[in-house]
Amino acid sequence: MNRLDTTALRDAYAITHGSVRVLLAQYSGVHPRDLRFSRRPQGKPETVAPARAAGVHWNLSTSGDWALLGISPHRPVGVDLERIRVPAAAVLGLARYFPRTDRQFLRSLPEARRSRAYHGLWVRKEAWAKARGLGVVHALRQPVADGFADDPGAVHDLAAPTGYVAAVCLAAPEADHP
Repeated sequence: MNRLDTTALRDAYAITHGSVRVLLAQYSGVHPRDLRFSRRPQGKPETVAPARAAGVHWNLSTSGDWALLGISPHRPVGVDLERIRVPAAAVLGLARYFPRTDRQFLRSLPEARRSRAYHGLWVRKEAWAKARGLGVVHALRQPVADGFADDPGAVHDLAAPTGYVAAVCLAAPEADHP
């Protein structure tokens, strides 16, 4: 079954990715049709040509009707945007894959706040992993309730539309990026 099995989804994909191409071209000072892309081993897309655009780091996240694009001239960037959709009653069961500190943080909250907090942790994990070109398994293991011990201040929550949460991570310049 095609992942983009409806005309509306295909149109949204084309508009979003076309917009990314235009924005990256404007940012890099090149023509949109000259941009060439590739995928890193974990699947993260990157610009590989022309040379003046190849050093520009970017990351895209989509959820519902919204898209979030992060662009950085010198350091890898990761962004994540998620619709809040997991009911509070299901949060503790789903969080069993999170590190102990994250689970404790979620348990400490009143049930009414758990769903938003769970999604907030999730987008921070995803943004962190995307900035490093890592997969979701690495994201799940990363404790984020108390910040990032190895990268203080690198992950930030972003303002998001009502019913959504978002985060951005700018990887440390000296970090080893696969």
